[in-house]
Amino acid sequence: MNACRVLFAVAEKDGVTTEVAEYLETMFGCRVKFVYSGRNLIDVVKDFKPEVLIIDVFLPKADTFKVCAELKESPATAHTVIIALSMISLNKRIKSIHADKIVCLPLNRETLADVASKALKLIVATARGQACSPGNDSSILDVV
Repeated sequence: MNACRVLFAVAEKDGVTTEVAEYLETMFGCRVKFVYSGRNLIDVVKDFKPEVLIIDVFLPKADTFKVCAELKESPATAHTVIIALSMISLNKRIKSIHADKIVCLPLNRETLADVASKALKLIVATARGQACSPGNDSSILDVV
């Protein structure tokens, strides 16, 4: 498998996301990219082809719910594991986002790194024919 790709779509690059990006680069050899706006996000995902998308639910200039739904519905991007970051509790609306995992903010480095690591391990196992897709078995992404 070539170097994995992880796309962070966040309002700003903070200490936690920076540390997690460095961890993913070091531990998994991932190529990491940051975008700070939802403008053209679907095109960015289609061009960069990330295995994992870590997205802020309230990303500027994006209807994150529509973006995630479109990514999951498109055959070209349906395989992308989506980890949504939310500042509000897991209410009914937030749970309706088309994400493989929702992580509540504030978060710490260990929580996000753990979820991203599990997603990448699942992707590697799937590529080797050892596991089903994240959409069919999201329990592997459970943190607690």
